Amino acid sequence: MNKTQNNEKDNKLVDSLNRLTRRIEEATVDIHEINGSMKSFDQRLDSVDQRLGTLERDTENIKLKLGEVAQSTEDIILTTSEILTKMVTQDEFKHLSRRVSSLERTAKTS
Repeated sequence: MNKTQNNEKDNKLVDSLNRLTRRIEEATVDIHEINGSMKSFDQRLDSVDQRLGTLERDTENIKLKLGEVAQSTEDIILTTSEILTKMVTQDEFKHLSRRVSSLERTAKTS
């Protein structure tokens, strides 16, 4: 009986070792897959970092361009303001129009 018990214990031990070996192999495969995933993640992260860098540069360029547009708009407003202040009023236009008409009549009769 002692031999049978030893055989049973040996078989249980071998089964346990076999299960442990399979689990270690599975864990090794999992670890390898995780490492591959981490490398892929790092590559994606590098790509995102590069894209963010490009986005930051583009944003700075857009800010500069918007500043230029704002300055141009301000210049246009100032120029328009100067033109408008130099324009004749409605009454002045009517007066000038009457004078031109009068001169035209005078020129026709001469």
